[in-house]
Amino acid sequence: MKGLHTVARRAFLTRIKNDPAFIALIPKANIFGQSPPAVPPWPFSVIGAPQVLPIRAACLDGGTVNIKFSALAQPRKQGGVVIETAEDHAGRIGAAFESAIDSRGETITVDGKAARITYQIADIVLRRDPVEADAYQYSATVRIRIIAE
Repeated sequence: MKGLHTVARRAFLTRIKNDPAFIALIPKANIFGQSPPAVPPWPFSVIGAPQVLPIRAACLDGGTVNIKFSALAQPRKQGGVVIETAEDHAGRIGAAFESAIDSRGETITVDGKAARITYQIADIVLRRDPVEADAYQYSATVRIRIIAE
């Protein structure tokens, strides 16, 4: 199967953009691929470069694609008063992301053939953002396995 990086990226972004709980926290317009705008609207998410590990064997075609996902959040305020810290906000976004992705799967079409795609979260980090002093970043590596049926 060729172009696994593109197949995995598109399926992954489609999945999170169609999850009601996730987009309730980060609007679809704020979910970016590898090229977010110079000044993205908060909160927002970005993905990193896909790493492809092909799997080839008799009657088996596919691979594993690792993609880094990051969601960035600032404190939520109401009337100038913080009602949710940036750490809690990013953590809540992360929990919605985990529900949308971890241990989920679906069948997609690739090159006219059915392919099974599954998602597993390999690691999670919740940390203060190194650029914005009042922001937190939730990051996870997502292991996406695609096998042609």
